[in-house]
Amino acid sequence: MQRGRPVRSGRQRVKLRLPARKCGNEEAGSGGQHVHFVIHAVDRPDALATRAKFYRVHRIHLDEANRHGVAVTTAGTLVAPDGETPVGSLFILEAESRAAIDAFTASDPYHVNSVWQHVDVHYYNKKR
Repeated sequence: MQRGRPVRSGRQRVKLRLPARKCGNEEAGSGGQHVHFVIHAVDRPDALATRAKFYRVHRIHLDEANRHGVAVTTAGTLVAPDGETPVGSLFILEAESRAAIDAFTASDPYHVNSVWQHVDVHYYNKKR
């Protein structure tokens, strides 16, 4: 037995190597690293009918996010205190760059058809 080193019987300690990820406000390079983003979009006060009209194509847009180099972790409708009336959208997305997120968001039917009054994009440091 070497001094200062514990003896391990039958079990080896293995160090896992996780794929590199950048987070915070650093852009990922072209090395396949992904960054998480939160999209917080607030509807115009009079957008309910327009939202309903473009709901299906908006859903198709989300389903085809991979065409933009974007993966949708979660997406949902923000609702008023009544628990039913839509007032916006929230997405957690993953992509290699902010540019991919911006292109994806700008081409969303809700954005194109002015459902959203205001859209915030935040870098997101996913912990678990």
